[in-house]
Amino acid sequence: MTSSNHLLILLALRYKHDRVGARAASLAYYLLFSIFPLAILLASILGRIDLDPETVSHLLTRFLPNEVVGMINSYLDYIHQSYNTTIMNFSIVFSIYFPYRAIKGLMHDVRNSFRLADSNQKIFLFKEILCTLLLPATILVSLLLIVLGQNVIESILHFLLPGAIHLSSLMIEIWQYVRFLAAAILMGLSLGILYECSLDHWVHLKKLIPGIGFAIGVWIVTSIGFSIYVENYANYSVIYGTLGAFIVLMLWLYFTSLIFIMGSELNAILFSRNTHNKRSA
Repeated sequence: MTSSNHLLILLALRYKHDRVGARAASLAYYLLFSIFPLAILLASILGRIDLDPETVSHLLTRFLPNEVVGMINSYLDYIHQSYNTTIMNFSIVFSIYFPYRAIKGLMHDVRNSFRLADSNQKIFLFKEILCTLLLPATILVSLLLIVLGQNVIESILHFLLPGAIHLSSLMIEIWQYVRFLAAAILMGLSLGILYECSLDHWVHLKKLIPGIGFAIGVWIVTSIGFSIYVENYANYSVIYGTLGAFIVLMLWLYFTSLIFIMGSELNAILFSRNTHNKRSA
């Protein structure tokens, strides 16, 4: 049996033994619920700055289903007419709570991959808070980079600077690759920091690169599929556009969670193998 085949078998066994699918679903749940309080908070802020609903509609109708745009406009109008500090306070609290639970769960999953018990040290709480601030922001920026394809960029430029900037086909072609590279680098750095913060002792970054590289590589392929949907299929109908976009977002978050956990499982397997080889030498 070749080394690569043996590694795949070990990954499959760990996937089953560590219940990676269930853990990824739990993580995706918290990531999804991290989005909604933040969206409410942003909507509350936008609703208080006298943003013209027609201006919002003009921009959003180019890359969102009409019913989604109508919901956004209705909510902005509601916030503007009946500002509620209670809703805003709750959105602030849950914008912190759900990302913290998501990161806490992911760091627990990484520790579980390395067969480490939960840590009660105060320094670990600081690490959790650091990663809570870092990773959700990274995922949000990466998601924005992924969906900023040709149609979306042209719509934004047309809204902000009508007629001032024209993108050449070469610039668009370059951006189609650069956006995924930028998202991958951003996610790779954040994932490396999270893997490091999850462990009790410092592990040299080169020992974490295999898992990070695996996770980012598979994540890029998944994200390209998500981007293709947003660019080509999200507006085909009101029903499938709205419902389909939500389902695809949920799947993207699930596979992102699954990939990140499997990256830590791969690192744990390689780390255990290297430790065993050193002891045998």
